[in-house]
Amino acid sequence: MWKLATLLSTLLISVSDAFRNPIIPGFNPDPSIIRVKDDYFLVTSTFEFFPGVPVYHSKDLIDWTCIGHALNRPSQLNLRGTAPSGGIFAPTLRYHEASKTFYMITTWFDVISPPDNTTGTPRSMYVSTKDILDEDSWSDPVYVDQWGFDPDLFFDTDGKTYLTTTMGSGFIDPDSGYFAIWITEIDIKTGNSLTESRYFYRSELPINTPRLAEGSHLYKFNGTYYLLTAEAGTEVQHRAMWHRSKSLHGPWESSPYNPFVFNGRNLSQPILSTGHADIVQAPNGDWYTVFLATRPQNPTNSSGVPQLGRETFLAPVTWKDGWPIANGGKDITFEIPGLHNKPRPKVWQDHFWNGEYNGFADRRGG
Repeated sequence: MWKLATLLSTLLISVSDAFRNPIIPGFNPDPSIIRVKDDYFLVTSTFEFFPGVPVYHSKDLIDWTCIGHALNRPSQLNLRGTAPSGGIFAPTLRYHEASKTFYMITTWFDVISPPDNTTGTPRSMYVSTKDILDEDSWSDPVYVDQWGFDPDLFFDTDGKTYLTTTMGSGFIDPDSGYFAIWITEIDIKTGNSLTESRYFYRSELPINTPRLAEGSHLYKFNGTYYLLTAEAGTEVQHRAMWHRSKSLHGPWESSPYNPFVFNGRNLSQPILSTGHADIVQAPNGDWYTVFLATRPQNPTNSSGVPQLGRETFLAPVTWKDGWPIANGGKDITFEIPGLHNKPRPKVWQDHFWNGEYNGFADRRGG
């Protein structure tokens, strides 16, 4: 029986009172976050990989542990024949306080063929659980009526549930750009729409930016509705944008401090493609945002694609004139001061060895 050689890696890290981005490194795009009491939970996209949609848990927004996957059995997700870059897109994680139930809604693209982008317009689906710590407790999927991808569930204060998704909208608004946001009220027990789908929001960016609105999240703060969108595609012009209204029927006012997160002003930066955000409030009242970003290589590799893909980043949020502002309006960096002021260890070690010839374990020491 052969044995693997013990591998020792040591990384010297200076003690710092700043947290370091990304908080969840390596292929963790489209993060969505919630807090329930003192616990934070976060999910990300998985595309053609199974199991789908990892569920991460944290107590402090810095240290995250994967506690399972929301889509972990074939009855929930059968990816046979799904092409690369197809599969699970942009999950949203939400908690329904009245029923003490967690919901994860996402879109399964069973047909997609880049680079021609030959796709079938999908229906989104959600699964639910009352015990998010038990991976096996997630339900089988419930499919919604409204077409589209990047779905969001919004539980209004009057007990109604709304679904927003992204769809091509040129048939109703030639000036909509590539995609726009649509909305419908749904029955959360069945997924059935209770109202007709309605054209909800389109990007105000120039048509060649590109004008594209997706990844929407709805919130309600102090009686005002807030809409957070991902705009301008997923490349270096990617960004997050805020809008607000007193009514779900609009009109929508855009934040004078937009973009919310955007590192595309200087393409030489080590962090680019920031966007597709979600926000959460800590128990002490502070606010934070999670979002995806990439770490491009300079010079680029042969493919020109960041090897670690899109990763999950974090930034503090402050409010000004009723508008959220990420990182004080500054660009996103690797080191961001504050949070819990947790010093990092001077030495990090990983032996990548658990005493068995066919397995690995993560052992860390200072």
